[in-house]
Amino acid sequence: MDSIYLNKDGRITIPKRLRKKFGIDKGTKIFFSEVSDGIKLIPITPKTIEENKGFLKTEGRLLKALMKEKNIERKL
Repeated sequence: MDSIYLNKDGRITIPKRLRKKFGIDKGTKIFFSEVSDGIKLIPITPKTIEENKGFLKTEGRLLKALMKEKNIERKL
């Protein structure tokens, strides 16, 4: 288990081995979820989106909207 410190601005640095393992690059959106014993961080990567395709039974409309938003964020 890795441990890190919160900096003065309230930021953390995700350890390099975890960024590499989960495909987290500069600009990757991270979803924070409160769980009973802490906080869960979920990186929103193309792999995450692909693995969850069809989850909401939207026939791809949600996936298209998410990918469009991701492309807009990358341009910024």
